[in-house]
Amino acid sequence: MKFFMTIVTLTMFSISYSFAGDFIYQPDPDTGKDTMLNRSSPDQNYGARPNIYALTASNCNDSGNIILIQFDLSSLPNNSKEVYLGFTHLPKSYCYSNCQLNYYFYPVLEAWDEMKVTYNTKPDIDFNKPLFGPITLTVPNDYGTKEYNITNIYRAWKDGSLENHGLAIYSPDGGCNNAAVTFSVYSSDEDNATRRPYLRFVSDAVINRGDQNGDGQINIVDALLVARCAVKLNNNCSIEQADVDCNGAINIIDALLIARRSVNLPTPTWCNTVPK
Repeated sequence: MKFFMTIVTLTMFSISYSFAGDFIYQPDPDTGKDTMLNRSSPDQNYGARPNIYALTASNCNDSGNIILIQFDLSSLPNNSKEVYLGFTHLPKSYCYSNCQLNYYFYPVLEAWDEMKVTYNTKPDIDFNKPLFGPITLTVPNDYGTKEYNITNIYRAWKDGSLENHGLAIYSPDGGCNNAAVTFSVYSSDEDNATRRPYLRFVSDAVINRGDQNGDGQINIVDALLVARCAVKLNNNCSIEQADVDCNGAINIIDALLIARRSVNLPTPTWCNTVPK
């Protein structure tokens, strides 16, 4: 993506900036609200920890973690073409068991205090109704910064159909954890501001999802470009155009979907938030 203009606004406690019509809201340690709940240390609070992780509840030991995160939406737009939740993931190089897990975002149903909440005092979470997922993670990995399309969740928060107590991140898969794959990310308490969680708001400019080269058409050239990005031969793909199934990542499935659409074959898993 070309950066035509950058405007940086430093508020008292957070950073907001825009580029090419987008707007990013990235809370700092004073305005951010995120923590983890640790099953093995159920009375410990982690509200000031600079990195946090989620992990399925193990059946061979007492490991298992839940991430809680919440954004103050009061000053944020009511309407946006798309909204992405961004995390910077920590890499993991080894694993002995539970080396592939599926993670989900769940609705938190009641208020919680970042600096007081523990596993034993966790808020009510609706684990029966995931709002996003699965996010399949494997080891070894080095995912870096990934964005997850939470447009529908954000709109529900803003219109009041879903009360905003934030999201819980967790894997329900179970099994035995031994250096298992975690959803491990930097929190708003991380010293390096670029690694903190953020919301990115896409402007009302038209997004032609699948048109990776921006020529106004979706064809096999776009599929090939996205395939190269999926296998790390090209790092210049725009996630808005390339992530056609809106799972927050660019992978070979996106390339296959674009190839199918280019020859008018059905693409039932094409992102349901694509602009009309």
